[in-house]
Amino acid sequence: MHPKLQWTSHGGDLLDRDACVARNTDGSLLRHKQLLEQPSVTVVGRTAALPAVAVDMVGREGSSGSTTTTYSSPTLRFRS
Repeated sequence: MHPKLQWTSHGGDLLDRDACVARNTDGSLLRHKQLLEQPSVTVVGRTAALPAVAVDMVGREGSSGSTTTTYSSPTLRFRS
């Protein structure tokens, strides 16, 4: 991932690359399903963006049930 990546989590938290990787690899995230609806691709120079509506079905180890969150993106963007 690009060093300046910013990611909006399924809960609406804005994360930098290190926080995104840590949160998604610590073993507690249970990703049941993810859909990208209405995707499109925009290319500017050597950079491409994939705006879409993301639908995530996730849970955390130790919590009951799962959460379904729908949000519009761009789900990732680059800081200047």
